[in-house]
Amino acid sequence: MIDVEKRDGQSEPFDPEKLLRSVRLACKKRPIGTAALTDFVDRLESRFSSRPKRSVSSTEIGDAVMVFLRDLDPVAYVRYASVYRSFDSVDAFLGELRTFAKRSAEPASRIAERPEPDKGS
Repeated sequence: MIDVEKRDGQSEPFDPEKLLRSVRLACKKRPIGTAALTDFVDRLESRFSSRPKRSVSSTEIGDAVMVFLRDLDPVAYVRYASVYRSFDSVDAFLGELRTFAKRSAEPASRIAERPEPDKGS
C-alpha cells in the first residue's frame, strides 16, 4: 500500500482511479486514447510501489503528471496546470504559459530534473 502525503500534512492511500479521473478530465475532448492514460497511471503506481519508502508526496505525483501531459498534449497540460498550480491571477497563468512555450522544445527528462520554482508560499 502506498500513502500519499498531502500538502496539508494529512495522508491517504494512493488511489489510481482518482489519479486517472483527474488526468482524464484534463484530456477530455482531446485526441488521447484511454489506454495511454491508464498505462501512465499503472507505470507511476509501479514506480512508487517498487520503492523502499511506501509514501509519496502529492507534489511528486502532480509533477509527474505535468511532465507526462506536457509531452502528450499541450492543451491537456495547460488544463491540468491550471488546477494543479492553483493560479491566483491571470498574470500567474500567463507566466505558466510563457514558461511552457519556452520549454516546449526541451526534453521532458530535463524538466523533471529541474527544481520547483519558489511560489512565494
